[in-house]
Order: sequence, then C-alpha cells, then structure tokens
Amino acid sequence: MKRGITYGLLWAVAVGMGLGFLAAPVDAGASDSWIAQIERTLEFYETQYPAVNFAPYDHRLILAEKAWMVGDHQRVKSEMEMFFTMLRARAHGMNEAAAQEVFNFALTVTPLQEYGISIPPTSSGER
Repeated sequence: MKRGITYGLLWAVAVGMGLGFLAAPVDAGASDSWIAQIERTLEFYETQYPAVNFAPYDHRLILAEKAWMVGDHQRVKSEMEMFFTMLRARAHGMNEAAAQEVFNFALTVTPLQEYGISIPPTSSGER
C-alpha cells in the first residue's frame, strides 16, 4: 500500500513539474528582439570581415536596444537612423559587401513604420 502511494506521489510530482514547464512564460525579451537579431547578424559579419571596425555599429545597436527596453521610441528612431546612415556611407572602413548585406538584413527585421525610422538614400538618391 505504501509503495502505491509513493509511486503515485512521484508520478503526480513529475506531471506537475512537466505542466509547470509547459505553462512557464517564455521570456522573449531583449534576447530575441529585432535589435538582438541585427546584433547577431553583425557578429556573424565581424567574423567574415575582420578588417572592418564594427565597434561603432555595435555601439549604435546597444544604445538602440537600451532605448527599446525602456520604451523610448524617439531614441530608438534616432539610433537606428544613425545605424542605417553609417551603413549607407560605409563608415568606419565597412566594405561594400558587408555594408549591403547587413543593411538588407536590418531593413527586413526593423519595424520602420512603428518607430518612424527614415532610411537614408543611396549616393545615387534612391532608397
């Protein structure tokens, strides 16, 4: 009899823990934000283009993410516009291929309309 109670109790605890894991909220905060996606992409390109100075780009994304975390839309807009401007200008030694690849990816994941982010034109004037 005691053995049945013990197994029953263990089973109940195991099921309870399993349900607890299923019901636990998933923290999709900053680690999975659109800014974090751009940061991970930038990290990848840092390995592909080691001669490029990515630090200023990282810095802009860090500032944008901090602003995003506190809900400062204006600061997110400002930092991301600067980020895109730097990419367009190939600032800090960014080569054309890296700049275009990072720019294209960032453009696909950034909620431009939500933050009112303006994309700088290319040197030929197109957007």
